[in-house]
Amino acid sequence: MNEGVVDYSQIDSKGLLYDSFELTTNERKITQIHLLGEVILDIKTAFNEKFREFEKLKGDEISKIEDKNDRINQIMQELQIQETLFRPYLDEDEVPERIITVNDSEVTIEKVLIEEVEGVNLINLNKQYITADEKKKIEEKQKLDEERLRAAQEDNFRERALLTMMGGRLEDRSEQEDKEELVKPDWMSKPKEELNEEERKQIKEFEKKLAEEQEKYKKALETELKKLQGVITEICENFDQQLQQFANFKLATDQS
Repeated sequence: MNEGVVDYSQIDSKGLLYDSFELTTNERKITQIHLLGEVILDIKTAFNEKFREFEKLKGDEISKIEDKNDRINQIMQELQIQETLFRPYLDEDEVPERIITVNDSEVTIEKVLIEEVEGVNLINLNKQYITADEKKKIEEKQKLDEERLRAAQEDNFRERALLTMMGGRLEDRSEQEDKEELVKPDWMSKPKEELNEEERKQIKEFEKKLAEEQEKYKKALETELKKLQGVITEICENFDQQLQQFANFKLATDQS
C-alpha cells in the first residue's frame, strides 16, 4: 500500500452501494443510507485491525530496545562508564488497564492491622496483614527470583571455567572459542626475592601479554557498545517512519 493511500476495495459492503445515478427513488435512498453506515463500520473495523497490528509492533520494538539496553548495561559496568540510556515506554493512554490498577507507591496510608474482613482470610506477614491472594503473588515472585538466582549461579559456574587471567574479566563470548586462555602459572606467585632472572623475564612477558589481552577485550566491548547503540538508533528511525506512514493512513481513513 502506498503511503497515505487507503485501499478499501476488499470491503464487501461497498460493493452493495448504488451508483449515484441509480438513486432515483426514496426507497433506494433510504437503503443507501443504511448501506453507507455499514461501509463506515467496515472501514472503522479495518482501521482498528491495522491499529492493533501497529500497537503490537510498538511493544515488540520496545522489547528489542530493552534487550539491547540490558547488554549495554553489562558492557558499561565492564568498562566502568556511565551513560544515559534511551528507555521507551508505553504512555498511560496506551495502556487503559492501568486506570484500574493501583500500585503500592500510590497508597499513602498504612495498612490497618485486622484479622478478618467480611470473611476474607488475612495472613500476618512482617507485622502487616495481607490477603491470601497477595501472599500467593509474593510467594510466586520469590520463587521466580530464586529460579533466576539459581540460573545465574549455574551460568557463573560455567563462566568461571572460561575465566582467564585478565583482571578477573571474561573473554568476549564471540571470541572465546578462538582465543587461547591466558593462565598464570603457580610459580609466578612466589615472593620476588625467590625469583631468578629467567622467571622475572617470563613474568614481564606474561604481564605484557596480559595487558595486550585486556586492551583487546576493552576495544571489543567498545565496538560492541557502539554497534548496540547504532541498532537502537536504527530501530527508532524505522519505527518513526512507520509511525508517519500510519499517521497518513489515519488521515486518509478519516477522509475516505
